[in-house]
Amino acid sequence: MLTCDLCGLKEIELEHSNNDEYIYHCERCGTVKLSGSMTAVLKSNPDFKDIKYKLSGVTRYRNENNFPLVSISGFNVTELIDSYFVPRNITQKLNLILKYISDKSKFPGEIVNLDPEIDYPIGFCKNYEEFKFYLLQLELQNMIYQNSEGYEYQLTLEGWNRIDELERKTINKNQVFIAMWFDSSLSEIYEKGFHKAIKDSGYEPMKIDLKEHNNKIDDEIISEIRNSAFLVADFTGHRGGVYFEAGFAYGLGIPVIWTCRQDDIKNLHFDTRQYNHIDWNTYEDLYSKLLNRINATITIKN
Repeated sequence: MLTCDLCGLKEIELEHSNNDEYIYHCERCGTVKLSGSMTAVLKSNPDFKDIKYKLSGVTRYRNENNFPLVSISGFNVTELIDSYFVPRNITQKLNLILKYISDKSKFPGEIVNLDPEIDYPIGFCKNYEEFKFYLLQLELQNMIYQNSEGYEYQLTLEGWNRIDELERKTINKNQVFIAMWFDSSLSEIYEKGFHKAIKDSGYEPMKIDLKEHNNKIDDEIISEIRNSAFLVADFTGHRGGVYFEAGFAYGLGIPVIWTCRQDDIKNLHFDTRQYNHIDWNTYEDLYSKLLNRINATITIKN
């Protein structure tokens, strides 16, 4: 009997298998694609026990939102569990569950069935007990209504208002703010690396020194970061403004992609060194790595 490497559910449906890659369908996680080496690590390395539930949540989220199937490997596992949609706290988990119910509702008042044993990855929960706790909290907050029979839920008026509030937070889902050193030595890197990768991924790059405006520059920076789908921060040259802009975006819950030229990465401040930076040498190198990172972790437009 085959078992899911992420959530442990038995009786999964194997689609493809060889020494290099496994693809299978899990009722909890959705379609899962793992490299052969990652499968071995998940089974043998106890350090991965605490992140399996995040990977289960990532695959379920990507399946529910029709993201491209990505093979989980040692090269991208960190990026995947650090994706913008992975919740960092309980409030974000509650919002994810609420959003899931709204997405499944074709109209206000429709009943949505949830099975805590199967559906707990939608809230990035470790088990069904945690998931049931969040459902109870949403009910106590009058965000959802549970029918008397089974796990059947409807969003209340307060729930729909909360969804409307969450959806208004992202004003421009096409824009990407680029925080980097305004130095002529990086002009080609910007044009052929950052700008091209962002455009080719379907977004519009925003570099504040290229924008025409009559306001104070710091006001424009704050405004444009707030209006962006995500931020790309390059720490080459270690400009204070880049650290501020990345921190401001991160504090708002806006996804940040961290980058730095390879010969300068040793000088990263310890506060940001913990994040997985794209280290690049040439604009070709940067373009390829940035495009892959965006496609793997920041595909959010609908």
